Amino acid sequence: RAPVEDEIDWEFAQRELAMAAGQSELVMNAEKEMAEAEEMRKKMMALEEQLQKDREEAERRMKEQEEELKKRDEQVQQLVGKEREEAQKEFERQQEEMRRIQAELEEKLKAQEDEAGRMRSEQGIKRRENQIMNDRIVSMLPLVTEANMISEELDRGYRFELKIVPKHMLSGDTVNPMVK
Repeated sequence: RAPVEDEIDWEFAQRELAMAAGQSELVMNAEKEMAEAEEMRKKMMALEEQLQKDREEAERRMKEQEEELKKRDEQVQQLVGKEREEAQKEFERQQEEMRRIQAELEEKLKAQEDEAGRMRSEQGIKRRENQIMNDRIVSMLPLVTEANMISEELDRGYRFELKIVPKHMLSGDTVNPMVK
């Protein structure tokens, strides 16, 4: 029997039927894939949190550098003659260095954002593929059970079962992994 917390719906009934029909391994594999997808989602969230922290740290560093430059600019304004000219050159050199650092940080941030987007996209595709596969498996299990019962009644000696075949093993078929 199902715990009270579980929602009893069509999918639950199909799972229960599959387990009763001896196909629990396929259902367990599907549940394992769902757990892996949840783990990937948690990793993505951690990566996004790290990305946000890095972004905040970069902004904080840029503000500190801007304040430092303002202070130095004020100091330069107070200097006279040749010292002022040297200080101005130093100030400009430091500004250029800050721009270079800022560009590097922005480039790293962009790369992290691109990676996070790519991972989200891959995770979404994998989740959709797994859902399609799970739906196919759940819909096929009662049919396989019925075919086995008919074979038994007709005393044919055949036993039917589901077999999941990866794409690369199919010859020329570009459809998603299919249930045979």
